[in-house]
Amino acid sequence: FYSQAGCSNTFTNGRSLEETITALRTGKIIPDCIPPIIPRIRVVRFGHRFVSIDNRRLYCFRQWATGPECNGQVPVELYEWSDAFLKSEAFKKYLQHLDGVKGFE
Repeated sequence: FYSQAGCSNTFTNGRSLEETITALRTGKIIPDCIPPIIPRIRVVRFGHRFVSIDNRRLYCFRQWATGPECNGQVPVELYEWSDAFLKSEAFKKYLQHLDGVKGFE
């Protein structure tokens, strides 16, 4: 699930989401390469649901996943909803950008 109702159409480095999707589809960006061109998607397990903190990355990878060039593997960092997570930097970012979580209606 996305953690926000919407997101910007560009990353902080100025690259558009469409440019990123095209680069993934053409192999110019390889998921989980070292060093990473796109950082892993931070995902929080909340019960039986998984919520992304990084909605732009999730959107790009979802679009890439619809094409034949996708190998089905998307790099993620998984966090558990716990006291430790509630004190983490990832959760602080989650709170800063939370705008309505889809799927928790």
